[in-house]
Amino acid sequence: MRYRNARAPPGRYGRGVTINSGQAQEANARAAAAGLSHRVRFDHADAMALPYPDASFDVAWAFESLLHMDRSRALAEMKRVLRPGGRLVIADTCQREPIGPEYQDVLDDAKGKFAIVELPGIDDYRALITGAGLKLDELLDVSEHTRRTLRIMADGASEHRGSLEEQFGDTARQLIEVLVHPVSALPEFGYLVATAHKTP
Repeated sequence: MRYRNARAPPGRYGRGVTINSGQAQEANARAAAAGLSHRVRFDHADAMALPYPDASFDVAWAFESLLHMDRSRALAEMKRVLRPGGRLVIADTCQREPIGPEYQDVLDDAKGKFAIVELPGIDDYRALITGAGLKLDELLDVSEHTRRTLRIMADGASEHRGSLEEQFGDTARQLIEVLVHPVSALPEFGYLVATAHKTP
């Protein structure tokens, strides 16, 4: 990501955003330890109300984060801070088909536990992107390529649950609950990758 603010160092300069101030502090400390503070900075900010000027970024990337937000507001903000011609890349969960009533409790439980706002369908996602005033370039359902990874991660987390929780505490417990939750095994639960750009 190239940040176009005049105060930014020359060259490619990345900015990360999180609503968790502790995460931002930890990420900045790690960047400093790696000698990368001149290349990247992490800000405590709301992605639905970004603290950056209009047209200040070449690229925006939302990786497994929009499921926790009002997607329309977040996409509108990303469009605002992108320069004309700037690119947007999204990796997000989706609902491939309507979930039957027998699995509604599973879905509702996952949404409550993991603060999932909604699971849009593929067509819904197309409408979200174009509704934000962005030009959709590609929208791919990559569920079949990610499902095996989810199973491997869930099996590994279950096998080593005790040692992980002992070492990392509540953070590990919360992550393991996500990985082993039955909603991820539903064929209707999917994963998509989308690319779009801001028209001049």
